[in-house]
Amino acid sequence: MGWFRLPANASIFEQHPDPSPGPRTGHWEILFTNGLAAPPFPATGNFLGISVVLVSPTSRGSVTINSTNPFDPPVINPNFLATEFDIFTLREAVRAARRFVSAPAWSDYIISQVSNATTDVELDQYIRNGATSIFHAAGTAGMSARDANYGVVDPDLLVKGVEGLRIVDASILPIVPAAHTQAATYAIAERAADLIKKAWGTRMGAVNFYIQEWFHV
Repeated sequence: MGWFRLPANASIFEQHPDPSPGPRTGHWEILFTNGLAAPPFPATGNFLGISVVLVSPTSRGSVTINSTNPFDPPVINPNFLATEFDIFTLREAVRAARRFVSAPAWSDYIISQVSNATTDVELDQYIRNGATSIFHAAGTAGMSARDANYGVVDPDLLVKGVEGLRIVDASILPIVPAAHTQAATYAIAERAADLIKKAWGTRMGAVNFYIQEWFHV
């Protein structure tokens, strides 16, 4: 497992700004698997899988209401690979993974690659055919400033326009972190715990005051 960046002089930056949070964060991640995780699946053989994960995506999907029935599932459009930056980055990530297994240390192990795609067009098709979710979705209930006319929750995680309801999960992240979402979700939960304790502490103080006044304790 490791995180990697496009070089600073990558041609894509001539048309697109760098979406990563900073110069020490990744654009893609490499994961190693014992076998194949996506088609095509050969009938026989032993395989090493290398998954390349886009961790600074610029494509944006959507979740919309399907009907007036609240029990109907929503319409989910992940909108994968909708921008040139995303497909460019994954193309370079695939090439980086291939360079890795081309090192002399692998010469006695790697017989061949499953895919022979080499040109940009071939790699783009290969990526689009095999791309799938890494299950780190975020942003469907994004946080924004309290007075902003967009976003679902305010900085205290309270749902705007609703009283007494907080959202405490990865959906409040405005963008996908350039990492696994687990640590970020833990941080959100810890912050939420502090906010809730503070809110209930204030309320309990008020309740105790009224009890004392009412019963003359």
